[in-house]
Formats: sequence, structure tokens, C-alpha cells
Amino acid sequence: MKSLSLSKGEIKRQKILGAVVSFVQTNEGSPTVQNIMEITGIRSFNTVSRHLKTLQQEGFLEWEPGANGRITVLDNIQ
Repeated sequence: MKSLSLSKGEIKRQKILGAVVSFVQTNEGSPTVQNIMEITGIRSFNTVSRHLKTLQQEGFLEWEPGANGRITVLDNIQ
């Protein structure tokens, strides 16, 4: 029987998505990439950005990259 293990990337995306959801529920506004880095312990801005793009493509959130990059969690996961 094949194991249902997650890849390292999938684990990071789950961690990032959880951080975004938690931040939005406990704060006013959306987290910055820097906030997500601090919450998850991921040290690379580019890694977090890449996973945010993937989460957006997968339909979990909307993200407007940039200095005021707004992250909106879509209703289907809250």
C-alpha cells in the first residue's frame, strides 16, 4: 500500500496557509511576507513568495505582490 506522505513543498504551503489564516483571524488586515516568515520560521523571502504564488494558483488565497501586498484567504478554506 502506498503511503500518503506530503512533499516538503506541500508541508511548507500548509504551514504558510495556516499562518495566513491565523494572522487574519487574530489581527486586522493581512500579513506581510515578513510576518509569514516570522510566524513559520522560514528564512527566505523568495521561498515564502513562491509558495504564496502556488497557493494563489491552487485557489486558496488571493495575493497582490508588492510593498503593500495584500493577502486574502478565500472563503472555501476558512
